Amino acid sequence: MALRRKRRDELKQNVRTLLVRSAVLALAAGFVLGMVTQGDSFFAHFVRVHTPEIDVKLPNTLVGVPVAEEFASHRFWFWLPGIGVRAEARLRHRFPAVRGVHFDRDFKSNRIIARVEPRSPFVRWRDAGMDKDGVVFPLGPGSWSQLPLVTLKTSVSPASVSRFLNQVSRVPEFWSQVTAVHDDPRGNFLFDLQTGTQVVWGEPENASASVKAGNLCRVLHDAHEHLGGASVADLRFFDEGRIIVRPKGQ
Repeated sequence: MALRRKRRDELKQNVRTLLVRSAVLALAAGFVLGMVTQGDSFFAHFVRVHTPEIDVKLPNTLVGVPVAEEFASHRFWFWLPGIGVRAEARLRHRFPAVRGVHFDRDFKSNRIIARVEPRSPFVRWRDAGMDKDGVVFPLGPGSWSQLPLVTLKTSVSPASVSRFLNQVSRVPEFWSQVTAVHDDPRGNFLFDLQTGTQVVWGEPENASASVKAGNLCRVLHDAHEHLGGASVADLRFFDEGRIIVRPKGQ
């Protein structure tokens, strides 16, 4: 049953692709024929008749970003998929908050819908946002104060920080408590938690990050139950089998 459904979906996709290509070929054939028979006047008429209306759909987080300017000129050529790909690349370059653009082409109504996809901030990077790909971009309208604030003194690339924090965030029990991430002069990463605990992580590494975070959660829970909570948890000696906890009030 699943195989039959998969084949049916593939057939539908192939039919849609064939229709799009046929329409583009028909437009191109009409253009060539007109040029041969009537010259430039036919070309102008052909372009005018088949120039689509482009409806740009923006999410709330991108309101005010002049994305529509990219589609204002040469609208006729947006029937061709390659033109849309290049326009998308230019938009991502001009506006880092844009993750991508998806085009819905309707030849019958002579209309193209451009759905602009925003980047979703993973953390606050100083006064901007950073997503899980390590791309830093201006934050649009929204309530982002609940996201962890990352401020680093050492020179670390956003991409490497993002990879590390991605691994840490795989333990939601820990990541949901993080309010800030910063570092000390030695390059040790420090996490501030909602409970008031500061976690001295040490140097960022990806391989064992989620394992450390999972073990740390169990240690912090035990400290809460028996020590009244922890003011500091030190993970720098984790590879030696130790997590050092300083109880609150000490």
